[in-house]
Amino acid sequence: MTDRLTKPSRRPKVSFETEKQQGALNFSNRVAAVADSADTIANGRTDTEWILVAKALCDCPLPYRPTDERQITKRTRFDGQRVKITYTCARPDIAMPHGSDGRFMHWLIDRAVQQGRKARELGQEPSRTVTWNSTYEYLRDLGASDGVKNYRQTRESFKRLSGLAITIEFEGPGDRGKIIPFLDDWNLPPALDPKEQEGQQALDIDRYGFTISEVLFKQAMQYLVTIPRAIWRLTKGNPRKGALLLWAFTRAYAATGESQIVWDVLREQFWYDESNPWKVKGVMQQIASLLRTLWPEANMTITEDGVVFNKASSAFLSDDPGCGRLRRTR
Repeated sequence: MTDRLTKPSRRPKVSFETEKQQGALNFSNRVAAVADSADTIANGRTDTEWILVAKALCDCPLPYRPTDERQITKRTRFDGQRVKITYTCARPDIAMPHGSDGRFMHWLIDRAVQQGRKARELGQEPSRTVTWNSTYEYLRDLGASDGVKNYRQTRESFKRLSGLAITIEFEGPGDRGKIIPFLDDWNLPPALDPKEQEGQQALDIDRYGFTISEVLFKQAMQYLVTIPRAIWRLTKGNPRKGALLLWAFTRAYAATGESQIVWDVLREQFWYDESNPWKVKGVMQQIASLLRTLWPEANMTITEDGVVFNKASSAFLSDDPGCGRLRRTR
């Protein structure tokens, strides 16, 4: 008979380093699973299998963890120019978007752009306003459960994104830039979780939705990187590594010749909030290894000076019309 006074056994403590190593192993296993499913991706070339990512937002991801900062600046190159991108909190008492909010941001832009592309195919003027049907669509695309916790986290993500303003400044002769809100307006139902809607009057879905700002919408419609959703989902659970892998994939995909990004630029672009900026080289070596697992023909090399990309020896998929180039919609 069990002694009633015996204390229940506790889960043994696991060191931070052990958890970190286990997390890295789990991420690597997920990457390997995506690589194994490449044939499935190739045979399902539909809008549901691919997500359209705005290049500038992929180059300068949101913060990876919660922050009290109300303004964060990053730098990158775009169309051969040095560009400074500043994220600013525009809603009082609403925090800076971070972590998985970036993944949700890509999804919201994709919804607007996919809708705009279909309108153009029908000879219609694209609309920046997207009807909000169900949060479940996002959770399903992400491969997440439809539990109450995920619905509430999605609402919090949307709240932070709705208050985001983006300042883009082009560095060089003169003074040129623009300030862009992420959304022009939004109107969501009182409850995003279907369980919370029980007993409520049926929602008039035409009342609810969001409108992407005009400048961001036009930019996204013109400069797109086509990402398999299976790769996009890898940003789940490890925002920094997921964002770096997404960036590496887009750079390798777009490469038509040799280009080098030096370490100082990469630290400013991706490592601004890290106490040890020199770690970026080791992490980029991991990213290069993960990219080769996903796409063995990708050409990403780690050197003493930085990261070098070159044209892939073959396209990501055998029937890929992009053939390693940045795809644009006109």
